[in-house]
Amino acid sequence: MKVILLAAGLSSRLTVGNKLTLPLPDGTTVLERAIRTAGSFTQEVWVVTGHEANTTTAIAEANGAKPLHNPDYMQGQETSLRKALTTLPGPMLVCPADLYLLTADDYSLCERMLEGHDAARPVFHGQIGHPAGLSARFVEEYRKEAHTRVKTLMERLDHRFYEAGESAVRDVDTDEDFKRMLEELGWKQDRR
Repeated sequence: MKVILLAAGLSSRLTVGNKLTLPLPDGTTVLERAIRTAGSFTQEVWVVTGHEANTTTAIAEANGAKPLHNPDYMQGQETSLRKALTTLPGPMLVCPADLYLLTADDYSLCERMLEGHDAARPVFHGQIGHPAGLSARFVEEYRKEAHTRVKTLMERLDHRFYEAGESAVRDVDTDEDFKRMLEELGWKQDRR
């Protein structure tokens, strides 16, 4: 099972810079943490790059992941997902690279929940999270109708929602999220 990390975004709601390349308490970056976590689950980790592609590609390659460039990243995350689905065969687990609490167990659970279904998504207190498990059939169907949104196709095909922990939804979108992440990982931010 491969893991696809979506890392092409602009981090436009943060004033501290690209969230994926900022340092963490252990000296790594958010992207490195995501790659290492995914890599503890599978040997096949792909990183969809876009914004600051040279930096994210270098981080991906230095950590054993394969980069996949999305030239249309300015048009939103759906284009990164489309790039993965039209380039790589299924099945796959797809996740934004900023879910910093995910573990290999979260990926394993999603893989198990995907068995016998076309798609699987974790839910925490009613909020749909990640990773999203997509079967080989899902990927094939998507390629037949690449103009269709993933969410729309998921609703049409056999999908499964399952209860998961907070790690499935805890991401970094705002400066407040970034500060919370640093505190949870044991590091106080001393710059603004």
